[in-house]
Amino acid sequence: MLNVLAQTGPGEMLEGLKAIGAGLGYGLAAIGPGVGIGTVVGNAISAMARQPESAGMVRTTMFLGIAFTEALALIGFVVSSFYCPDWVLPPLGIHETLREERRTMRIRRNRLLAAPLFALLGIAAFASPAQASGESVGSCMAEVIHEAEEHHGKDHDVLHDEHVQDELEKCFEAPNPILPELNEIVWGGAAFLILFVVMVKKGFPAVKGAMDARAEKIRTDLDAAEQARTDAQAVQADYEARLADAKAEASRLIDEARAAADQVKTDLMARHEAEMAELRNRADADIESSRTQAIADLRADVAAIALGAAERVVQSSLDADVQGRLIDAYIDEVAGGNG
Repeated sequence: MLNVLAQTGPGEMLEGLKAIGAGLGYGLAAIGPGVGIGTVVGNAISAMARQPESAGMVRTTMFLGIAFTEALALIGFVVSSFYCPDWVLPPLGIHETLREERRTMRIRRNRLLAAPLFALLGIAAFASPAQASGESVGSCMAEVIHEAEEHHGKDHDVLHDEHVQDELEKCFEAPNPILPELNEIVWGGAAFLILFVVMVKKGFPAVKGAMDARAEKIRTDLDAAEQARTDAQAVQADYEARLADAKAEASRLIDEARAAADQVKTDLMARHEAEMAELRNRADADIESSRTQAIADLRADVAAIALGAAERVVQSSLDADVQGRLIDAYIDEVAGGNG
């Protein structure tokens, strides 16, 4: 759990806390009225049982407490809806959701406008059984005391009269402890109508404004998300185009480098072959010159050797012409044998 919280950003944690708070608000708005109304009604019944003479005031207070409990529940629901994060509701079909919310608001407004009519009808229908069930405790006691004073006179202590006490005890048993008097119904209905008018004039515009602001925020967020998606697609397309251009430029540079390398290789090979041919020609020339010089030197040496040998053989000097022919013939013979 701590690792998950550590990996959660502040914004996500705040949205999560908002969702939790909204859920608690919805739960309290749903459970609170039942608990509150039950508590108010229970306390009212207990108070009327302890002090029957104050039943009218207790009932009026009870109805007002029920009305305010419902109002607080409505306010809690509205506040929870206002602070509920957007991602709690499905984002799909949000425009249809907004239209559905507006239609729902119109239906609720019509129902709220029809509520006073039903309230008036309820008051009229509720007043009949209330009057039929008998007088309330206060009116019954007032009537008994008034009749006793008229019968015995105002100077008579009517409260200690046994007959009056019996009639007063009947007053405590006669009225219905739940059904109020007509005037109490009228005052309770008037208080409800006043509260209803206040809610319609102040509460409903505030709720409508909050819902409109929420719808506008959702619409703005959707437009911003759509614009961001469009911008992202444009950036992606530009990036892909630049990447394709870069790949094409890189391929062109590689091809040019390969062509340049092939040209350099060809030039080097041609230059090398030319240099090798020149070296071979030069070597052949040097070899031929050395061969010619060697043959000339050999001829001179052989001539000297042959001349010495001939002189020893014939023990006489040879004519120069004869000597030359002999030397040339010998050299040619030697050269032919070596070749």
